[in-house]
Amino acid sequence: MIGIIDYGAGNIRSVANAVAYCTDQPLKVVERPGEMARCSRFILPGVGAFAPAMERLREREFDAAIQEQASQGKYLLGICLGMQLLAGVSHEFGVCEGLDLIPGEIRPLAPQGGVLRVPHMGWNHIEIRQDHPLLQGIGDQRDFYFAHSYFFGAGDPSHVLAETGYGGSFASVVAKDNLMGVQFHPEKSQAAGLALIKNFIGLERRG
Repeated sequence: MIGIIDYGAGNIRSVANAVAYCTDQPLKVVERPGEMARCSRFILPGVGAFAPAMERLREREFDAAIQEQASQGKYLLGICLGMQLLAGVSHEFGVCEGLDLIPGEIRPLAPQGGVLRVPHMGWNHIEIRQDHPLLQGIGDQRDFYFAHSYFFGAGDPSHVLAETGYGGSFASVVAKDNLMGVQFHPEKSQAAGLALIKNFIGLERRG
């Protein structure tokens, strides 16, 4: 069963619709940590600011539950803010600790030259740095839909699968073992986004 974690800060409906389009596997919108044990893999969506999202995760006791499920080797895909929550710390409006599942810090976009606007919104392409099953069949330079003002500064370059340029490069796809994150919105990225979701669903179980 595929679980979509609903903690009050994600675009649940559009993600659920995209996942349902990609598979006939059972789908569960997870509203309580106790429901997570029934799922084999998870998607952590997210829109908005980092600190309020982490507060919601903690209030609903999802933070420890996500860390526990990740430690069991279950696949987890963070989308947009959901990707950023996987980092150790964010510098958005102060300092806030994250889930600390993939080493990194969340920092503000600061396009060089002051010409490009923040937030970074709209279509942009990815530049693949490493082959990975999550990106299978998705060619280099494919466009995805972005909407963000902060980026994931990876603590280990080996965790960066793809980068995107916006007055400088930032990590747009990261992965560490069974944990993955994408800065863009695959559910809004048409064929390329659906291909990525299908790849995530099709990842073979670990162990």
